Amino acid sequence: MKKYLKIPLFVLGLFIVLVLLVATGILIELEIEALPQPFDYDDPESLVSLAERTERYIIRANPGKDSPERIAAIKALEDIALLDVSDDEKSRLIHARFPEESFWTEDMKYLLKTAESGDAEAQFQLGCYYLKDTRFWDDGIDYERGKCIIKSGALAGKWFRRAALQGHKKAQNRLFFCYSIGYHPSSKKLFMANKKTRELALRETDEWHLKAIANKDPHALLESRSIPIHEARETEKELEEERWRNMEEGLALAREAASQGHVQAMLLLGRYDYYGSDEWFRQAAELGSVEGMLRHADTCEWEAKENGETENEDDGVVDEAAPDSAGNISAAKADQWRRKAFDTAMKHLDEGDAADLCTFLLNDSCREHLDDYLDGEDKAAFASRIREPLREAFVQTTGDREQIGNIYTWAEKVAGEDDKTICRHCLEAGYLSELYTIAMVMLENDNADPQEKTEAIRLLRVAGGFGPPDVRYMLGVRYLDGKGVPQNWEEGIRLLRQAAGQRESGAMMELSGRLWHGGPWKRIESLKWYLKYRLMWEDDSPTGYCIDWLNGLWNSIRGKMGIKSE
Repeated sequence: MKKYLKIPLFVLGLFIVLVLLVATGILIELEIEALPQPFDYDDPESLVSLAERTERYIIRANPGKDSPERIAAIKALEDIALLDVSDDEKSRLIHARFPEESFWTEDMKYLLKTAESGDAEAQFQLGCYYLKDTRFWDDGIDYERGKCIIKSGALAGKWFRRAALQGHKKAQNRLFFCYSIGYHPSSKKLFMANKKTRELALRETDEWHLKAIANKDPHALLESRSIPIHEARETEKELEEERWRNMEEGLALAREAASQGHVQAMLLLGRYDYYGSDEWFRQAAELGSVEGMLRHADTCEWEAKENGETENEDDGVVDEAAPDSAGNISAAKADQWRRKAFDTAMKHLDEGDAADLCTFLLNDSCREHLDDYLDGEDKAAFASRIREPLREAFVQTTGDREQIGNIYTWAEKVAGEDDKTICRHCLEAGYLSELYTIAMVMLENDNADPQEKTEAIRLLRVAGGFGPPDVRYMLGVRYLDGKGVPQNWEEGIRLLRQAAGQRESGAMMELSGRLWHGGPWKRIESLKWYLKYRLMWEDDSPTGYCIDWLNGLWNSIRGKMGIKSE
């Protein structure tokens, strides 16, 4: 009799499992639908990630090197990072400790009030100060005036959009530019929402692109080839012809601006005018553009490689080029332009602007030959000299912030600092990703004393406490495996859940695998993260995984009830 009672229990168990499975799928869908939609531009908290907010306030909280205010500010941020609270609560605490507008000049505070009152021109200017991109020759913005504002592409997009909706043409053009280089206020959330939300975000990007083209914006016209083809394939040829017409019109507008001496127009032409690119870079270089000098030097170097060997006409044997050959002349020109770029960058550095120096150091070839440009100055002394300006450049530059952080840590190492000091400086400068990297070097150093390793773990927790999500993901895996840190399953899973909650795909897959063998409830969570991962990447067919999950659970129940597999 007892044997036959097991059959309805199996049916009941299967029913419960199916209910749980359906409920899990519904919850996942509801959670994805409930995520902030990508058009909530009035909420700056939702536009700026915790990691970006932390970087901003770490930098703003450093009034002077080793000052009591700086030490107290860093200590306060460390305390917030180590709290076991949500990211929203950390953002609130950081904002309460360091309200951004308290660092602004009265002029900028007045501009903010004017923009909030609905003035389109003020909104456009505020967007320019947040974007901090000087590649436009027609914005008429005095960027020195807004140095107190820290760069934020997301907030720039917010203010450009407000002005654009009122018909401000320059704001419409800038809004497309923000979106095209990844500064869409929802760009970090495009893979967090469902397919419908992503389509809305991409459609809005296309709409602003078309408006920028209608406004005859050179950038939009030149980039018109990136417009997606939404029409039927019969109209593809017409669209291709329209794109070429747009590019020709964009080139004409840029050439007109370049003829009036606009360096940024020359650089734009160098990037898009294929047949005359080097000539435009050369003209920009002669007008003092460091980017133009480096681009022209790269062309000279390419010519040197092309012309570096000559062929003997008699026997066809390839010989070394003569000292006055075309190849050697081009190589000498490349070196001359790089040296001039370095001198120009250092001159601007003395004037308080480190952006050109960053442009120079981001060039791998320039860094490799740095000793040749220092004219006897010790490289370590040079690195010590540029570290503080690089912190400012991290805020003000229009370049890649992560690359600037890498250059900063490179300068720290060249200056002879040990890993522990570099970690401290990375924390003070806001380089959270670099803080993780250097702290891991400390932990993996077999000769480090236990106290240094304890300090490295604490700094790692600071980096993980603020994010970004990829740091939390990597740190969580290390806690799970005990690599460099004491093995701690709970802490590792907690960090992975936080990273997965920020839609770090690697963390989702790691959770789905790690939780698979943790019992029925852990398997449900494992399935949840896998489904989220599949939905995030628009793969709506996780059926096979669900069947495997059900089979595994079914076999587990059969085993516990003593039923042998057939």
